[in-house]
Amino acid sequence: YVLVLNMCGLAIIFREQVNAWCEHATWPRVSAICLALLLVFAGYVVQFVSIPASSRKEYLGSYQLQRFVTEFYRRPVAVNQLGYVNYRNPDYVLDLSGLGSEAARRARAAQDGPDWMNAFLASHNIDLAIMDSGTPEAVPESWVPLAELYAGGFPADSTTRYFTFYARSAAVAGPAAEALARRSEERRVGKECRSR
Repeated sequence: YVLVLNMCGLAIIFREQVNAWCEHATWPRVSAICLALLLVFAGYVVQFVSIPASSRKEYLGSYQLQRFVTEFYRRPVAVNQLGYVNYRNPDYVLDLSGLGSEAARRARAAQDGPDWMNAFLASHNIDLAIMDSGTPEAVPESWVPLAELYAGGFPADSTTRYFTFYARSAAVAGPAAEALARRSEERRVGKECRSR
């Protein structure tokens, strides 16, 4: 809008020149102007067209992750990528990246392997960790993978972003597995309702 408004303003300021150009306009000149305008506005068109796909990925990824944590699991969790999971979440969210937690940053710097994460979760009484594939890192061997949430639906290729849900150990996997099962059942029932 700003660019179009500027162009209209310039057309008014230079109206004599624009009028003279329009009187002597030929198809090649008009085509050249149209091509130049197309190149100027192409970036905006591409961004506008990509908005639905980007919002769908956000809905299928970060929003569903936050919804799972606040509506189904309702317990403290650990994540390696802070973001929407913190929004209106009454339970504690432990940052494993070290960006929002000085204790995590120090623990990460003090040890070479991923075992510091297990002790860090235990010290905060957290049994579920959600790891974002966008910031891949090794996890302790004792962690049990429970599920994966793909941000764009099922993986189209190896670059598809996803979240992996890990229980700190098999002994504490019960509540997280039950919450994942309830969420999966709700989604299945929702698809059946929409198809009728």
